[in-house]
Amino acid sequence: MGTVCVIGGGPAGVGAAAEAAAEGSKVTLMEGSQDLREVDEWRACSDPFPSVPVGSSERLASLGVEVRVGRRVTSIGPGCRVHASGCERFDSVVVATGSSHVVEPFEGRKKSGVFAMATRSSHESFAARLARRPSVVVSGGGLAAMRLADQAIQAGAAVILLLSPGAGDAGIGPWLSGPLIEGAKLRGVSVVYGRLERALGTGSVEAVLAARRVFPCDCLAVVPRAFPAPPHGMVLTPRGRIAVGRRLETSLDRVFAAGECAESDAGQLVPEPPIPSAAEASGRVAGANASGRSFAFTPLRAYAVALFGLRVGCAGMSEVEARGAGFVPCEISKMWSPTDGCSVVFDRASGITLGVQTLGEAATDCILPAAFAVSQLTPLRSFVAPGRLGSIDISPIAETVREALRRR
Repeated sequence: MGTVCVIGGGPAGVGAAAEAAAEGSKVTLMEGSQDLREVDEWRACSDPFPSVPVGSSERLASLGVEVRVGRRVTSIGPGCRVHASGCERFDSVVVATGSSHVVEPFEGRKKSGVFAMATRSSHESFAARLARRPSVVVSGGGLAAMRLADQAIQAGAAVILLLSPGAGDAGIGPWLSGPLIEGAKLRGVSVVYGRLERALGTGSVEAVLAARRVFPCDCLAVVPRAFPAPPHGMVLTPRGRIAVGRRLETSLDRVFAAGECAESDAGQLVPEPPIPSAAEASGRVAGANASGRSFAFTPLRAYAVALFGLRVGCAGMSEVEARGAGFVPCEISKMWSPTDGCSVVFDRASGITLGVQTLGEAATDCILPAAFAVSQLTPLRSFVAPGRLGSIDISPIAETVREALRRR
């Protein structure tokens, strides 16, 4: 109960404000943009699941939430003091500032046919352009770039996948990247490693310059990178996100954090690429706790998708993501064929399972129970005994874990 300030009007912020209002708190939401519709725009960006419905302004107004747009919060002090244009004190605060989705600058980015895939409209325009079966260059890395390349190749376009240094393997991890790249090549995708330097052409893009080579194209899709944007005043993780406990509490008393800007010892609250429904779920827990509840939130990152004719699945963190979160990870993988395999990531010191990645139809069937086990910080040895979890065969994971234990 009492007064709650929610900072950020994205899915996590809207979820927090709605839940706090439902609990009877007097809620003020502060958003740096001039209109919540600007925030709604990003929700469909790179989301492998259906988007959260838009219409945040109307939804919050019906719940009695006071919305203040154009209010960028710079810092939060002890005693729930929120510093924006002035200083206000609240009973509780929820920080849900998300991440900035930024396309690194390059020459020619304003040309027609260049799509910075950071908004709903850019995804819709890109899909409409694919109907012409253009020659497409997809620049970026991770799951988002792979999905765009797969979308383009299925539409009949000629596709060059430009994997940029530093773009990372967000949502995939190095182990899955290899088979997926080979699968992309078999589907006719040209894979190039290098940084996008320039879009060439008079008015419209006609080619791109990358890796000291020119690649003709009439469509360029650029995947943005996510940069957390938390206000000052709280302890951050090594990756620049707000460090939270299981109740999403921060280092400041009565201050909670949710969504892309926060990270617990079990990993990011919202997987990459960002899934709005996951962000909103964490926001609801933070909003309830800011109003006096004591709910725990466990990140449950899981997906199973088809890319380039391959079934891939992921639960938890890849080795790269685990290292960035401060663990000392080890990854053990086992391949039964070029299209079937499993990888397990665990912490060397504690033996806790941090992530599971799978390749193939049978292996991806066990991703959801694997995700639940990872979210509970399950010890590696716990996967060995059962060959099944309920009606689900988890033997691919168990066999990989046995291999990990032999090598440990």
